[in-house]
Amino acid sequence: MTSHVTTAPNLSRSRFLVMDEADRLLMPGFEAELKTILGCMTSPSRQTLLFSATMTTSLEKLEALAAMNNTLRFDLTTDQVIPTSLQQQYLFVPSQVKLSFLVGVIKRLIALQQDTDDSDDESSSHKKKKKKKGDSKQLKGEGGELSTDSFTLKSSMIIFVSTCNRCQLVHEVLLQFGIDCVTLHSLLSQNRRAAALGKFKSQISKVLVATDVASRGLDIPEVDLVINLDIPKSPMEYVHRVGRTARAGRKGRSLSIITPQEVDLVHAIEDYTKMEMTLSTEVQNKDIIPLLNPLAKAMKMAQLRMMEYGFDEKADQAIERKKQNKKKRDKKESLRKKESAKKEKKQQATAT
Repeated sequence: MTSHVTTAPNLSRSRFLVMDEADRLLMPGFEAELKTILGCMTSPSRQTLLFSATMTTSLEKLEALAAMNNTLRFDLTTDQVIPTSLQQQYLFVPSQVKLSFLVGVIKRLIALQQDTDDSDDESSSHKKKKKKKGDSKQLKGEGGELSTDSFTLKSSMIIFVSTCNRCQLVHEVLLQFGIDCVTLHSLLSQNRRAAALGKFKSQISKVLVATDVASRGLDIPEVDLVINLDIPKSPMEYVHRVGRTARAGRKGRSLSIITPQEVDLVHAIEDYTKMEMTLSTEVQNKDIIPLLNPLAKAMKMAQLRMMEYGFDEKADQAIERKKQNKKKRDKKESLRKKESAKKEKKQQATAT
């Protein structure tokens, strides 16, 4: 459980500073605030703990910034970046039919699960015939819970995409195909993010379409499959994405839908993880041909829906806010450097 600080606390006596996702804390937007916090935590007995799923050079910079002495480092990623219980697969597809293959994969999983349920129903059908009439009514009443809807999934999955706009588009397209899913990206309000995450964690909805905001800091133990619809630019981001599954010793699976333009990114990931992805054959070209026309219609409907509630305007406003915030950060950093240079000149003048 977390809470936001509404009043300025006295941090001078704080003895512990814990920084999770430490490799991201030196990125623009965090560094200035981090310096302010560290400047307030002046206790000589302060202990600083850094946690990260990936070891980067930025952690060394953070150690220096936090004035950490006699550091003790536990690096559990030296031998194995990816857990052995994770099965990594890929589909190699033309860029124009990426979404078709995504829909094909989900429909294939649905079909496999329904086949399993049908066989289970057949094996238990002779038991139902032996029930009394009163019992048969009870079973009939429970039929809605026992029967498998052709557009629901038992296993849960996260579909990662590159941008907020694409995230919302994929979400709308899947809804057009009758696939229940929720979305998570930075353009959603905090209430809508919490609601979407709550539905997914409680498995009311088994499919989460998300940007990299869902790749870190979320405790979702029941994720069976991670699909990379867009390959991340950084191998470390790939590690964080697939780390949503195969957690705490459980088995998991990742599937990357790769186009010819993304081959270099995949090679970089394999070099970083020292593991190769294996080819998946669960969906073939012949399987997606019937999906092409329905997908074209679904895309049009999805784009119309996004226009109706002004998603493009929200995206443009968010981009403009980021630009303005960057200008403000650059201006503050420039002023800070000037002040620092003035202080150094004064100190040199005093020394001479």
